[in-house]
Amino acid sequence: GTDYMGSVSCASDVLSDLQILAEFYLAVDGPNWAEADGWDVMEQMETSADLELPDYKDLDIDHCEFYGVECDDNDRVTELKLKGNSLEGLVPASLFDLPELTDLDLSGNELFFDRDNGFGKIGNAKK
Repeated sequence: GTDYMGSVSCASDVLSDLQILAEFYLAVDGPNWAEADGWDVMEQMETSADLELPDYKDLDIDHCEFYGVECDDNDRVTELKLKGNSLEGLVPASLFDLPELTDLDLSGNELFFDRDNGFGKIGNAKK
């Protein structure tokens, strides 16, 4: 696999949450969401790895400003609430790697979860 963290210095923690959100956005039809304020900066991306490109690095994307996202004081995602927002597709298992995520509401969307990962029923996303 590719080591995305190789070129990143002090921002690696922030990057990981943003990359997870980018992967999620791209996997569940982000460009067609009803509300996508903040997220829409990523609508031309092919993969979350595009965040490493200078064009995206220069944007200094703040995922805590994304629609439906709440962060703690360390810019870690604590809440993701995208109820009834035209999300469609398979939710990537990486979403559950967000270390501080405690509140997740994706109801009212056409989403699927990979049951191989044990996420048939989404409750508290903490591991």
